[in-house]
Amino acid sequence: SIDVTLAANAESFAWDSELPALPEMQLLAAASPQSVERWSLVTSPVWNVAMSGAGPVYEADAAELIPVWYPWPGEQVTLSFERPQAVDGKTLTIRGLSRTDEFATRRRSSSIDLRLESSLGGEFFVGLPETATVRAVELEGRSLPVRREAGRVLVGLQPGRQQLTLAWTTDEPLAQQTTFDPVELPVEAANVTSQMQLPESRWILWASGPLRGPAVRFWAVLALAVVLAGGLSRPQLSPLKFHEWVLLLIGLTQISVIPAAAVVGWLYLLAWRGQKDPQSFGWFSFDVLQLFLVVLTIVSLVTLVVVVSRGLLGTPEMFITGNGSAGSQLIWFSPAEGRELGQPWAFSISIWYYRLLMLLWGLWLANAVIRWLMAGWQQFTAGAGWRWRSRIAV
Repeated sequence: SIDVTLAANAESFAWDSELPALPEMQLLAAASPQSVERWSLVTSPVWNVAMSGAGPVYEADAAELIPVWYPWPGEQVTLSFERPQAVDGKTLTIRGLSRTDEFATRRRSSSIDLRLESSLGGEFFVGLPETATVRAVELEGRSLPVRREAGRVLVGLQPGRQQLTLAWTTDEPLAQQTTFDPVELPVEAANVTSQMQLPESRWILWASGPLRGPAVRFWAVLALAVVLAGGLSRPQLSPLKFHEWVLLLIGLTQISVIPAAAVVGWLYLLAWRGQKDPQSFGWFSFDVLQLFLVVLTIVSLVTLVVVVSRGLLGTPEMFITGNGSAGSQLIWFSPAEGRELGQPWAFSISIWYYRLLMLLWGLWLANAVIRWLMAGWQQFTAGAGWRWRSRIAV
């Protein structure tokens, strides 16, 4: 205990003292009505504190959220102190990783960007293929000399957060199945983004990798077109056979739904018109129908010409989507990967295969359109071409 003597008009008395580190400590309020006590507990983060006895309060207006007691005389609080046990932990963490592979006909350009956090610093390595030629190594934007041993690029890290970027090239011909270069790391990586860029001269048929990545939805659209062709060929009014609908709808998958529907509606409307007697219409409504058929014929022919020109000169629409992927750019994301990064892949062939198929489709279409127009003219003029002339004659 400490004896305190206050001088006249003195309002406070303070002192500092130290106590040995004990596993348990008891605070006891004096059983005297002449004093009011206030206890507050501020502990170091290295201690776990368990409290029993009188419950503390937490002052909302205080700068820090610490336990405070206003004990009644004779109340007590027991504090138990325990230092947390140290456990083995990692001194290096890869918080995020982004890699990019850009393919050309004879060369692949690759880069990897790592967001690192190191508590001790030290040597860090990235394992690359033996055939890779390292072009640049940058740490926090500073260019570093390339140090390579046994296929690994070595970089000295400092404690703290930092960003490491490597770029390299590999001379190899572009294969049908393209995958990322194998990359080895000293520890596991989190938040891995992999981006593959294929040239415009490739026709991407499939892609595979983490679930959060690109999907080639053309095959689902193709299956839907076959099912739709089966439905369109069933009615007696159908102007085309099943295989003709399939071929037509496959080509129409390369354009938007509205003009494709216009072509289908044009064929059906002509077939319906061929079965109708012009005398069953009023002269005005019949002529409006005929005029609408003329306009729809022009729109449909223009649409088919556009489809053929896109197929022969443009790039195929494979409906690639997912995780920001589109066209020839494929992007995958994985929340965690092991020391050896995964290798998503894509299967592609030369764009000339697609254009050859579109050329054959265009030749079939040219022959089919001639037959459709000849049959359409007979349906258009069945019974009468226009009614306004007969109306004037009357």
